[in-house]
Amino acid sequence: WVSAYCGRDFAYYAAHLGCGADPDANAALDLPAGQALMEWQEIFYDLSDFPVAFCDIFFRPEADLTMVLRP
Repeated sequence: WVSAYCGRDFAYYAAHLGCGADPDANAALDLPAGQALMEWQEIFYDLSDFPVAFCDIFFRPEADLTMVLRP
């Protein structure tokens, strides 16, 4: 999808799972401004280590989450 939507190829990506308050995400989820959210962030890089795309996914704190990873 990076090639189709960003017009670039990528070589690798880095993912980070964190938490914190994000004013825009809190507003979009109709939560208090200072409430912490879980965030999954991915950054896609090209061969020159230049970031070509990213995504931030925020999760509601009361949601039960399960992630299954397959080798």
